[in-house]
Amino acid sequence: MVEGSPTTVVGVMPAGFRFRNDTDLWTPVRPGQLDTEARRSHSWQVVGRLRDGVSLEHAQSQIDVISAQIAEEFPESHQGKGMGFIPLSEAFSEDYRPSLLVLMGATALLLLIACGNVAGLLAARATSRRVELSVRAALGAGRATLARQLFVESLLLAGIAGLGGVLLALWIQRIVLSAFPLDLLGIHQVGLSGPMLTAALGVSMATAILFGVGPAFFASQADPADELGGGRRASSGARGAKARGGLVVAQVALSVVLLTGAGLLIQSFVRLQAVEMGFRTENLITASLAISPNEYPEGEVRSLFFHGVREDVEALPGVVSASFIDMVPVRHRYRNWFVWDSNSPPEGDADGLSTYSRTVLPGYFETMGIPLLRGRDHALEDEPRSTPYLVISESAADALFPGQDPVGRLVTVFNGRGNNEYEVLGVVGDIRANFVSTEASPAMYFNHRTRSATTMNLMVRAQGDPSGLVGSIREAVLTRDPNVPLADVSMMTEILSESISQTLILSVATALFAITALLLSLTGLYAVLAFYVARRTQEIGIRVALGATSRNVQRMVMSRGLVLVGGGLVLGLGGAFASTRLLQNQLYQVGTTDPWTFGGVAAGFLLVGMMACLVPGRRAARVDPVRAIQVE
Repeated sequence: MVEGSPTTVVGVMPAGFRFRNDTDLWTPVRPGQLDTEARRSHSWQVVGRLRDGVSLEHAQSQIDVISAQIAEEFPESHQGKGMGFIPLSEAFSEDYRPSLLVLMGATALLLLIACGNVAGLLAARATSRRVELSVRAALGAGRATLARQLFVESLLLAGIAGLGGVLLALWIQRIVLSAFPLDLLGIHQVGLSGPMLTAALGVSMATAILFGVGPAFFASQADPADELGGGRRASSGARGAKARGGLVVAQVALSVVLLTGAGLLIQSFVRLQAVEMGFRTENLITASLAISPNEYPEGEVRSLFFHGVREDVEALPGVVSASFIDMVPVRHRYRNWFVWDSNSPPEGDADGLSTYSRTVLPGYFETMGIPLLRGRDHALEDEPRSTPYLVISESAADALFPGQDPVGRLVTVFNGRGNNEYEVLGVVGDIRANFVSTEASPAMYFNHRTRSATTMNLMVRAQGDPSGLVGSIREAVLTRDPNVPLADVSMMTEILSESISQTLILSVATALFAITALLLSLTGLYAVLAFYVARRTQEIGIRVALGATSRNVQRMVMSRGLVLVGGGLVLGLGGAFASTRLLQNQLYQVGTTDPWTFGGVAAGFLLVGMMACLVPGRRAARVDPVRAIQVE
């Protein structure tokens, strides 16, 4: 039974087969689905395979000719209409591509920061081992032998780190997948696979070897005589310090880009959560009911069934009110029809006010918490009449009858197949029916007696948590008709949360990347300053012996660190200004150059940068001048 109608199964698709949506069954076009007379069924997606040797551009040029011919033959229905060809793979990913590109970009930035950190730490380590390498060279070790030793060391480090990362990923993947519904980003086969782990291990080893062997190899090229004699130590140390400082600046800059992007996305998500939908979402549950058109062939009989279910559900303990609508807000989108003032018809049917249309039962607006502004709601007592009633939203009333009372006025609705006249019964508040992020649009609500659909969605307002009412509601429906199951049971809050889940995933994931990048940058900054202090211990001792105070020494070290942080901030803010424009389509009511976000990131990074400089600065201030001078 499919929607109450007996249907024969003629085929079974392989397990895991997916095509566009989470579909479990495919039915042929039902009679009446295609409007062959008015020719206004324009919302179908066509799937085809090109012949060998035919390009997409050639096929598009052919269909453009056909579209132009149809538009010329049927100007009323096809003017400005056409068909656009795109590759199927592109159609599959177009909804998710921006989100996935953001995550890929954040991953790449984090990898670069980690590479810079590894390069800086290993470069410092290599510099400190120049004397050791020079001694080995003086004792007969060739350059190839030294390079081979350094390569093996880096390989061991990379292997241990990569293996540790893989084990950590296996351990936390369940937590990550439960916290982030990746299927909402178009990722359906989630979990760590063999190729994925192999690639991650390979990347970690390649980066460690590349950024580890390089600095060490250059260190092995030093002349043993000069190195052991101290002749080149000062100049090479200065060059190394500049290189390590440059790496820290780069890490800070990339971290600032990540932090800025995460800040914008988090702001966007917070504002989405605070959006006023136009109806109350708390303690509201919905479920779908489908009755057989064969068992309920007449509209009056269908309406009586749904009215009966509504009364039975409202009689349940804990239920405040209940009603029905054919399309649940946010879950079911679009279906716009054209409407106009009957006294002021437009030139063409499609020139009227585009208004999304819904079919409801009495009590729907009360159940949803949508305010009734003028007139009244549909009522069970409303008898079928030649000019049926219609309830419109406030924005529709303002557009159709500006500055006038619309109640009692006549409007004409064009649903793609013909024109029908209605009398405005009432005006209700606007709601966001399609997306949380889009403004409320004009709406009109038909009485179910006028448009007697066989599939309707039950909306139930409870006194508390409505999840405990599902069993009672299902029993009440089955008592009315044992062949009508309760489907798609959902809390309204869950529907809204799912609709903004992409923003949540992006904001949280990017924030985690940004925090990790911040920690890596601070680690790199701390390491550079600690190495700076260690290499200049003798100089610091001499300065103290000549009268420099602890505060002078600490200020010298901190100024070195703040110069690096400041340089990275300048570059990072410039990079963020350019790169955050890529987030334009992912943001809601937040500009890509939001000054509060940029200022907050700069101030916050400067603050934590100062904290990272404190420990090396204090260590330098406690240097004993006597021991420092004797260090050689």
